[in-house]
Amino acid sequence: MVVNIDSLNKKELYTQVKNWILETYNTPSEVIKSEIENKKIRIEGSKSNLIVMKGILGKPYYYDSKYSIEISVRDGKYKFDPISLKYWIPSSQYISAKWQDLYIFDKGSLSSFYNQKGMKKGRVISIWASLPSDLEMHFDGLNISLFNYIQKNKLEESSDDDW
Repeated sequence: MVVNIDSLNKKELYTQVKNWILETYNTPSEVIKSEIENKKIRIEGSKSNLIVMKGILGKPYYYDSKYSIEISVRDGKYKFDPISLKYWIPSSQYISAKWQDLYIFDKGSLSSFYNQKGMKKGRVISIWASLPSDLEMHFDGLNISLFNYIQKNKLEESSDDDW
């Protein structure tokens, strides 16, 4: 998603993005995975219970997740780009605990989340029914938080602050 922010150059936007990360995440030094100054930052965040899968008899299973986002800046705009998502599968008598990639950002790999045959072809498989909206709300929420942070700081910098 590309977001226009009038009147800020890429250096100012980069500073605002970095400050948002510093204020939003508990351990920003661990969250920032790479950065090219005044160009882009890649972060890795986590969220408890982001992934919900319906099990037998509709019982939900909640999974913690890790995600990567790349935020690129140019004069007057930034690009908010989720690039990967993993969820934690706890160990059981059948499997060892592990991080499992969720290939939602690779269009070729999305087919495993959708019905392939019959009348329900093209619809999300029922065990993953809430996944698209949950992920959309999560990433949109992060992007809105970043946008609001930039707008708030842009207004504060332009006002006379006599404290």
